[in-house]
Amino acid sequence: MLTSNQVCSLSVAKPSDPQLAYDTRCQAVCSITFMSQKIDSESKTQSVQWTKKVLFGLGSVFVIVGIVRQWPILGKTYLEFIEGQGYLSLMLGLIMIVLGFTVPLLIGDEEDS
Repeated sequence: MLTSNQVCSLSVAKPSDPQLAYDTRCQAVCSITFMSQKIDSESKTQSVQWTKKVLFGLGSVFVIVGIVRQWPILGKTYLEFIEGQGYLSLMLGLIMIVLGFTVPLLIGDEEDS
């Protein structure tokens, strides 16, 4: 049984090449392989976009909740700020937003990064 690489090499071969036979079925298999790679690339790009949107959305919600629970931020010392009610949700939201920026790097999408 031929692998997709062997089938693609068969379809690229010249008709005058005596060692490799030129077959139209090989072209069809090669184009189907290319189409599946294209679809995989599109679905990967879509999943990267959705992951970014979810991380940005949830991150911004956590930041807003953290700021509301920490209010008033001005006038607090550093120790009062980190011991405050909304500190953990604020930090979680900031981390999620940073992860939203790095999604293409984490998933391995070299085209978007």
